[in-house]
Formats: sequence, structure tokens, C-alpha cells
Amino acid sequence: MRLASCVAVVLALAGTASLATEPKNTKNETIKPALTVAVVKATKQTIKSGITANGNLAAWQEASVGAELSGLRVTEVRANVGDVVKRGQVLAVVNAESIDNEIAQAQAQMAEVNALLTEARANLARSENLQKQGFISPAQLTTQQTAVSSSEARLNVGKAALANAQLRRRQANVLAPDAGIITQRLAAVGAVTSPGQELFRLIRQGRLEWRAEVNATDLPHIQIGSEAMIRMADGTTVAGKVRQIAPTVDMQSRNAIVYVDVKAHAQARAGLYVNGTLQGQSKEVWVLPQAALLVRDGFHFVMKVDAQNKVSAAKVNVGQRLGDWVEILGGLAGNEQLVASGSAFLNDGDTVKVSAQNK
Repeated sequence: MRLASCVAVVLALAGTASLATEPKNTKNETIKPALTVAVVKATKQTIKSGITANGNLAAWQEASVGAELSGLRVTEVRANVGDVVKRGQVLAVVNAESIDNEIAQAQAQMAEVNALLTEARANLARSENLQKQGFISPAQLTTQQTAVSSSEARLNVGKAALANAQLRRRQANVLAPDAGIITQRLAAVGAVTSPGQELFRLIRQGRLEWRAEVNATDLPHIQIGSEAMIRMADGTTVAGKVRQIAPTVDMQSRNAIVYVDVKAHAQARAGLYVNGTLQGQSKEVWVLPQAALLVRDGFHFVMKVDAQNKVSAAKVNVGQRLGDWVEILGGLAGNEQLVASGSAFLNDGDTVKVSAQNK
């Protein structure tokens, strides 16, 4: 019994000595960083917001060209689709022999009336001398004066008839009302003209416009004179400038039309449906490098780094992308230290090591 008691005492003393050699507090152990990171802060930039829109390219104004006179036969067509024409250029020639005959007849009648007027004036002059001498009565003198007035009136009628015939002759041919590009040709040799019949259609001055469909919420950010960039089907871009903003908004789509003058370009054609960007007003925004953002479940997050180098995820609202930068609409105060890249490898509560050059 004494031997067993001695053994128990020895084992108890050995256990006490073993416990005395263990660490008293394991909380002071060094925590290994999950990742070495660089940090950034959100900065402010002044930008001009870009508003993306779609819409048709269309003619600024179209002109319908037809004959002004009826009953004349087209003898020659001098313009075709795609031709660039000048104001007053002859597009189609018609047979105007009947009008030429009217002009010749009016000129002959004027020559006749001029001769009669000359004779009447000479007779009046002789009658005035004879009346002074008492050889003719006042009634005879009045007759000569009436003959002169009648001849002068007939001369004025002849002048009006000649001017009308000459006007009809100028109107006989089909002329371009303005400079532009022919987009449609209906004129054909042998066709008989009639008023109101369209023979050609042209884009006035060759000017095109982009009718951009813009959401009503974006209209306050657009100003007349703002720049625009329109992308053609082949990827090329064409510059433009806002000329007018529609005064009404479509009740169904809630979009309004913004009319943009388009600079001349080989790929710009009326009827194309294109997209582009309208330059909005200047504004100051918070931005972050795109690498600092983390996308999870369709939302954007950043990793904040606190004073103890622990990270925590914060949800942010983003706006437009500006190259390698992204506009931050909300979720940050602006003075936080954020993980610059590698956020996908971190979880809430992880400890990181901040690189000295970026701390």
C-alpha cells in the first residue's frame, strides 16, 4: 500500500510540472495575413457623362421635285439616283415647242402693236397742230388721243403675254429647287408631265440627321450644341452635334427624339438604324479603378481595409465606365482604404498585409 501511494504522488507532481511548462495565453499568437495587397482610395474626376441611344439616320429635309406645267412630254432625263446636283440644275428636259411658238406669237403681236402705237402718236401730234389752227374740232382730237391710249394698253397686254410665255418656258424644264443628292427618280423619257406628279426626290444640301431615341430621365443632361458620336454598321464613327430636342415625349416608350446633325461620311446613309453616344453635361464624380471592384450575384462590392488590416465587403452602386475607371454612385464616404486588386481571394474578416509603397 505504501508503494502504491508513493507512485501516485510522483505521477501527480510530474503532471503539475508538465502544466507549468505550457503557454498560459494562446491569444497572443501572430495571425498570418491571408494576402499582401495594395490599397487605393476613391478619387474625384470631372467628366462629361455619355448617354447611349439608338435611332434612325434620316434626311434633314427632303424635296419633292415635279413638273410645274402639264401636257409636256419628257425628252431627256439628266439626273439619276445618287447624283449630287446644284440649285437650278436641269434634271429633265421637256418638249416645249408649243411654248416657243407662244413666245414667237407674243413677240410678233408686240411688234404690230408698237407700229400702231407709233402711227397713233404721229396722228395725235398732227391733230394737235391742226386743232390749234382751228382746222379740226376738239372731238376729232379726242379720237386721236383715245387711239394712242388704246395702242398703249394693247402694248402692255402684249408685254404681259410675252412675259407669261417666257415664264412658262423657264418652268418647262424640271429644275433642282436646291442643292442636294438625288434619292429617287421616277421621270422617264416619253412621259407626259402633270402638276403634282413627283419626278425626283432629293436630300436637301445632302444633310443627314440622327434621330436618337433618349429616355426622358436623360433629357435634362443633354444640351443643344452637345457633341455626339454615331457608330456605323462597319464600326466606324461619325461626329455629330445636337441641333434640336423634341418638345414631346412618347407616351408609350417614354422616349424623346433628339435631332443630331451628322457630318458627311461615306458610310452614313438615310434609313440606317444606328447607335451612338450623346455627350451630357460636365459633372464631378467619385471613381475607382475597375480592378478594385468585385462582382458577386450581380452586385458590385469593394473590400475595405480597417486600421487593424482586416477587410470587410461593402456594396457600392456603379455608373458608367471611363476606360480603366468606374464611376461610383453610392456606398462610399470617399476616405476609405480599399483593396486595389485581388478582392476575389478575400473574405470578410480576413487579415491582409498592406504593401508599404501603397499604404
